[in-house]
Amino acid sequence: MDVTQNIQYGSNFSVLTGAPVLQPLVMDVYTPSGDTETERPLIVYLHTGSFLPRYINQLPTGSKSDSATVEMCRRFAKKGYVVAAIGYRAGWNPASPSENTRKQTIIQAVYRSMQDAKTAVRFFRKSIAEESNPYGIDGSRIILGGQGSGGYSVLAYATLQETSEIQLLKFFNTETNAFMVDPAILGDFEGLGGNPALNQDNHPGYPTDISMVFNIGGALGDSSWLEQGEVPICCVHATQDPFAPYANGTVFVPGTSFAVVNVDGSGRVTELANEYGNNDIWFTPPFSDPVTN
Repeated sequence: MDVTQNIQYGSNFSVLTGAPVLQPLVMDVYTPSGDTETERPLIVYLHTGSFLPRYINQLPTGSKSDSATVEMCRRFAKKGYVVAAIGYRAGWNPASPSENTRKQTIIQAVYRSMQDAKTAVRFFRKSIAEESNPYGIDGSRIILGGQGSGGYSVLAYATLQETSEIQLLKFFNTETNAFMVDPAILGDFEGLGGNPALNQDNHPGYPTDISMVFNIGGALGDSSWLEQGEVPICCVHATQDPFAPYANGTVFVPGTSFAVVNVDGSGRVTELANEYGNNDIWFTPPFSDPVTN
């Protein structure tokens, strides 16, 4: 297994310091050792960390170099995948006394991380089209995976397509009388457009469709996001998770005592994905995945 660190896959504006600052978006890419294959499936992997930097979040996680993230990526690479552990924009206000502010800033953090994941997918598709596929991937087999906070991001990626989905009553700020996420300001679900002082377009013109997502913890912002015909979702979740509910409940952010918003966890997500037939592909063996140990 080989790893190339800190490859820049784009750049965008972070609000971590309170004001928008353009920052590079970087990732570590893991590949099987001595690899000569040119069409391996790609996993884009998002770490956990409560959408704040490591230690600032009062946790030992919050980076693409977290030990759990590194181990997961190493194991996937040893099984024949190319894996991109991406760093994504963090930043919200967990200490605000305003519930509206806490909720709005963390929902926007999830939104930005989803946009960054789409930037990464476009980066790889562009590398196939314009750079002779230096990472040896199959652009038709791209998977998104997320642990903890990253689980929220990948579930949003899989299910959010319309502004009406994110502009629900529970995402309305009663102090500002505005919805907490406005694509006209923050950029659309693809990470394009919006206020150019808040969002930078990266690799426009390349698609961001994926084959599936998997989450290890995290949750879906609202069950209404999940619809028939969307990509398969594989969920891994502790039923007694104290932070993200397994079924339906309130998010509590590690390192704080604040409740954030009501969400739907992996139990409910799996139930709906199965009910809609989105996961039918996993119930029709035999499988013909060429990846081997």
